[in-house]
Amino acid sequence: MNQTRLHLIKTLPKTELHLHIEGTPMPEMMFALPENAVALPYASVAEVAAAYVFDDLQSFLNLYYEASMAVLQHRQDFYDLTMAYLQRMADEAVVHVEIFFDPQAHTRRGVSFETVIGGITDAQGWPGSPGDQLPVDYVLPARFGRGRSPGHLAGRPAIFGTYRWCGPRLGRGGVPARKRFRRFTKWPRMPA
Repeated sequence: MNQTRLHLIKTLPKTELHLHIEGTPMPEMMFALPENAVALPYASVAEVAAAYVFDDLQSFLNLYYEASMAVLQHRQDFYDLTMAYLQRMADEAVVHVEIFFDPQAHTRRGVSFETVIGGITDAQGWPGSPGDQLPVDYVLPARFGRGRSPGHLAGRPAIFGTYRWCGPRLGRGGVPARKRFRRFTKWPRMPA
């Protein structure tokens, strides 16, 4: 590829849509979160890097749930993850991202909703924060799984009012089985 085209591709403004933030830690980050006493199914950074060459959807999901998500335990972890991702996007001339996160997957493993959204939004640009200095705009949809009871949602959408400045959207994830979808006919509405 000629250098002019390569330069154009690198500098052209881009967008990244439907990114799940939990799937973005670089292999080094999984071993660099020292407070987390999480036994990873990989012995080294090199093994994690090799696992990033996916053979199929299941190999991706194994990495996503057993390593990527497992190391995220504290608010600072979510902050570090989000800042690292936003910095990579700024370096690649990405100007807008749609960052999904999965609160139910975290609350199921004992990580509070407030820990997750607090760490993510801390990085995303409170005036004067490091994220505020990056030229990346974003929206923050929360993905609530269809396969779980609506009881998991009790009181959760209302908490978005605290973080309303970040522009959250609610997404219904998972397999759209008709029977499961009916359970969400009374989907909570965002506070006005």
